[in-house]
Amino acid sequence: MKQAFSLLELAFCIVILSFVFGFYYLIFANKSFNVIHFNQILFNEEKELFKENPLYRAKEININGYDFLEYTSDEFKFKSLKIKDLSYKKAFIDEKSF
Repeated sequence: MKQAFSLLELAFCIVILSFVFGFYYLIFANKSFNVIHFNQILFNEEKELFKENPLYRAKEININGYDFLEYTSDEFKFKSLKIKDLSYKKAFIDEKSF
């Protein structure tokens, strides 16, 4: 009788633990999948920004006499600087020049 009672007790413990961990999955693990999806969207937008996609706004800026194009994304407010022309190479021909 005592062995049957402990077996029944063990079965109830397993059922209770499965409910606890099941609710844990529904509450916490589901949110982590949303974060993973959000990070994937973030990564894709960053990748498109580095490709100089024409959908992003390009603005010309001048820094220390060199012309740059600043690309800005709308959703995450990323900014990327690209050199507009190769005029900077004249100043950095070799190590002695700077």
